[in-house]
Amino acid sequence: MNNVRANFSGSGKPRKRIATRLQSVRLRKMLENGRAIIDLIGDGKEKQLGDYIFDRRYIVSLVERILEKSGVMVFDASVLDAEGNLVLYTLLDHCRDLAENLLADEESDGRPTTGGEAFEDTSEYRLLSRVLMWAADPEAEISIMRLIKLAFDSVFRRLVFDLPACRGSHRLTVNSNELEMIDLGGGMPTRREGIVTMKDIACRPLGILLEGAVGAGSRKENTKSVGASCFAAVNDDHLSFIRRDDTPLFIEATLMNHTASDFIFLYTTSPRGFDDLPATFRIEKTPSGSMAWSYGATAETLADNLSRIGRLFF
Repeated sequence: MNNVRANFSGSGKPRKRIATRLQSVRLRKMLENGRAIIDLIGDGKEKQLGDYIFDRRYIVSLVERILEKSGVMVFDASVLDAEGNLVLYTLLDHCRDLAENLLADEESDGRPTTGGEAFEDTSEYRLLSRVLMWAADPEAEISIMRLIKLAFDSVFRRLVFDLPACRGSHRLTVNSNELEMIDLGGGMPTRREGIVTMKDIACRPLGILLEGAVGAGSRKENTKSVGASCFAAVNDDHLSFIRRDDTPLFIEATLMNHTASDFIFLYTTSPRGFDDLPATFRIEKTPSGSMAWSYGATAETLADNLSRIGRLFF
């Protein structure tokens, strides 16, 4: 992360663009692995409802996959914020130890859960219940969900507070918020550096976000500089956005018209959190703020969500 900070503060534009692109890719991988862990936990909760046949091998595989994704997520977080890696790796080790103890303590006869005994009385059900508590309990001192929250707190605290003011090559003012942008490829293809208008923005997520901020179809942006408060790294289908004020907001969004790839992620330190977001968002409180995810939805739903975020926060 120190290298990223140095690159942002340097004067070489190609170097800054490369550093920003590397940071953006690393953050996207971290988000991808965080989503994968949450999906794995969700799969376990579905199995717990009793509508599926599973055995001990499924539970062991579930634990192994969660730990694998958690390890990669912590690595990504430690690259983005080296100062937080000791806490994260220590908690990850505790999670591994606890998982080993859970699997060692619970014995199973290997039978599927559709035998004569009640589903809730099977050893598989009991073991899966304990594994899901290990993975999903946000209040436990040792849990995968706590690991996720600490990792995102660590990274976004670094991104929002510790990085020096990022300077972009393109500028636009929307609703008295000055936005500086750096184009990582295809996000601003028709304009040279300097002041731009919303018509020049080819980054689909950013365009939808700003349309929501100023009103659909409106072009009321003011290009007069009033002092930078936001920074965005953009390409044609991906947005990394930071609003720097008393309640910092981070937005990460991809809109490729692929349900498996498209998502919106938000993080804020505001005590209010994300109370006004649509119901399609999964919202989690963290020790330092709140994070929210929307994924697995149609491109139209995600676009509507981005537009609403623009109206709510800008």
